[in-house]
Amino acid sequence: SQDDGIFTLGDALRDMGRLDDAARVYAQVPTNQLPDFYNRLGMIEAQRANFAVSIQYFEQALTVVPDDEPLL
Repeated sequence: SQDDGIFTLGDALRDMGRLDDAARVYAQVPTNQLPDFYNRLGMIEAQRANFAVSIQYFEQALTVVPDDEPLL
């Protein structure tokens, strides 16, 4: 699906260290993918050593779907 392509491209950019580009790509995901969006933004901020911001994104992912096992 297109959503998978967005995540694949964003993940590849993140792996290459192109964190700003990855964040822009992730921002294109539809609202039904918000937990994954917030989770990936959390990973970007962790790579930047912005741990407080990273935790905020991870917590946002959990607020959208509090019982989502893969996010826990």
